[in-house]
Amino acid sequence: MLNPYLYREERRKLIRQKAKREYDIPYLNKSRITEACIKKWYREFKEHGKEGLIPKTRSDIGTCRVLPPEEAACLLEYLEGNSDLTAQAVYQKLKDQGIITKELSKSSLSRLVVSAGLDRESRMQKKDGTKQLKFAFKYPLECIQADMMHACAVPDEKGKLRKAILLAMIDDATRRIVYATFSFRENSLEFEYGIKHILLSYGRIDRIYVDNGSPFVSSETRRILSILGMPLLHSRVGHCSGRGKIERFFRTTRDQFLRPLDKESIKSLADLNARYHTWLESVYHRSPHRGLGGNIPTDAWLENAHHIIQLDPTVNLDDISCMR
Repeated sequence: MLNPYLYREERRKLIRQKAKREYDIPYLNKSRITEACIKKWYREFKEHGKEGLIPKTRSDIGTCRVLPPEEAACLLEYLEGNSDLTAQAVYQKLKDQGIITKELSKSSLSRLVVSAGLDRESRMQKKDGTKQLKFAFKYPLECIQADMMHACAVPDEKGKLRKAILLAMIDDATRRIVYATFSFRENSLEFEYGIKHILLSYGRIDRIYVDNGSPFVSSETRRILSILGMPLLHSRVGHCSGRGKIERFFRTTRDQFLRPLDKESIKSLADLNARYHTWLESVYHRSPHRGLGGNIPTDAWLENAHHIIQLDPTVNLDDISCMR
């Protein structure tokens, strides 16, 4: 077939012959290959060589192509908070309420739920093992949840692609993101810088809730927060109890910001951060949140901002530590 001297009709005849043959195809319940498939492989090989025949990973794997990202996020959030309900029951309930507007097959719903780690078995294990702690803080900065998430590869100053890592801090009461920045580092200094930003930009933090990752267990960080009178609380090893808000935010970031992003157009870390902060302020902070009774994070924050206690002006953070 690859003979460049073959006439077109001769090549078509070869393709028809190969399509009539039976093949031993591993892992598939079929023994024939269609003419269309052979033609497609031929074109791919001519254009890209052997690389063109390597199966490509779907860019939308783990996502639901039928539901808009906001509707999918709402369904998953409701399902996570109501583990006794089936995914089908949650879907029907939200559809009846007009929150979900698209028809979704059972197989598509199942793939969406499983890819998010919210299949019934997983939800029951979480419920039976360690009951999720549901904090009920009322005012801004009463509790901040922080975590880090690996994102896409971004060119550094020398043009080399490096993994960007997001440090995000969410206000428990209002769901406002009080700090979120991509960097190339995953250490306690990034965490301390985020804390310093919140203290100087907003005010005192009553408590900070994190997991047991290496950026959050530094004795120096604990010493700094102890001097400032801010408890650093850790979830139990192997359990994510109480950290559902930051995890849901990361899921929203992946679904609504990272997946639609044209990653090849990102010029630098600063470019990625600029786009991300624009999305935060124009989309995330202005979207109704079920956990806020339909309110948006920006309004929830402003309505209770008068409860924020400002940092004592006599406190010099640089004297307490080497915070940048």
